[in-house]
Amino acid sequence: MRDPYANQKNTYLPYVRGIPPDELRLGSLYLDPHNPNIGLEKGRFEFKETILSSEKYWNYIKSWTGEPEIDDSEPYILRFQATNAWALQAKTVGAANIEADSAKIRDVSIVGTQARRYQIKKPEQFLRQQVLTQPGVEEWISDRLSISFHARWKDHRNGESWKTPSIWLVTGVHLVSDGRVHSGWSVGTRVEGKVSADPGTLSGGAPIGVSAAKVQGSVQKTVEMEHLYGQAGERVWCAQFMQLAVDFTNGPPRLETQGWSTRLFSKKDFQVIRLRQVEDLRVGGVRREATGAKELPLPPIDWKNHHAMIIGLQTTGDGAEGTITTDGATDTDADAQEHPDNDDPLNKMVVTDLPYNHEVSADDWKTFDNYLVYLEYQD
Repeated sequence: MRDPYANQKNTYLPYVRGIPPDELRLGSLYLDPHNPNIGLEKGRFEFKETILSSEKYWNYIKSWTGEPEIDDSEPYILRFQATNAWALQAKTVGAANIEADSAKIRDVSIVGTQARRYQIKKPEQFLRQQVLTQPGVEEWISDRLSISFHARWKDHRNGESWKTPSIWLVTGVHLVSDGRVHSGWSVGTRVEGKVSADPGTLSGGAPIGVSAAKVQGSVQKTVEMEHLYGQAGERVWCAQFMQLAVDFTNGPPRLETQGWSTRLFSKKDFQVIRLRQVEDLRVGGVRREATGAKELPLPPIDWKNHHAMIIGLQTTGDGAEGTITTDGATDTDADAQEHPDNDDPLNKMVVTDLPYNHEVSADDWKTFDNYLVYLEYQD
């Protein structure tokens, strides 16, 4: 069965509530893309937060995004299809209705007065030159990748599988002013006072993030959607994330994620991260919940022989000719590979929570947090 989002490129994750723009900076690293601005600080590394004030940050980031794409035709309507999990959280549908309805996705609209999008055009270069050069970022990444290596090693040697959260880089933010969440996307349009039609039909489909005003002729718009709630001011209503693609030297191989493609650095640009020694917490009093299965003792790890390598970024359905791997498994020369800019037009952006939900669904946060506490205690 073909993956449902295999052809999507650099998908945007929609939010149930808008996030203040200064709380979701491009270039920030997060463990939980669904809740980037809440929770403990150890789950995020904000981009240059102690160096650049809000005003300086927005001026600085434009050197990597260019001027933002703007749609100021009112009303601006962002249409997308959300999973039942998103709909439940947003209360666009009740739990009882979901149980009685076999639909897997829900039609949702966010209506506002204006939209702006900032998107990093060259994300690999941005990661190497701006993100990974920040003071303290290598230590922050090292702690989290040390736990990931330990988990992969246990899985590789004992078959005890548990998944650590990935590290996610913010590469795009989509802001809507005075956003209001609606259930459905029925937008009626009257052309020259006589013909009633849907703007998607008139323009050859219902594209995501298109203004109803962009219909040829004399138009009178009528928006027919159930208004659920809204937030005043300009907020981030969806964001684009890319995962850090990581390999370990002398360690378990990296598995490609279904529906995601790797934008690989040239080998000379691989970023080597030293790992910290992590003890098996089964002995240290902080255990995973018992599974009933007898666990074999974990072979000792010679941590001096292992390092992490940041080898690129993983994106949703990048459209590459096969996925490039570090062992040259494809017929594409990784050192000569040039990726297209991350620069899709505003009305072509893909918005859905599906691939993000799929990727984080197996994350074992309880075990991961226990190991983070352990490493913090060692400092």
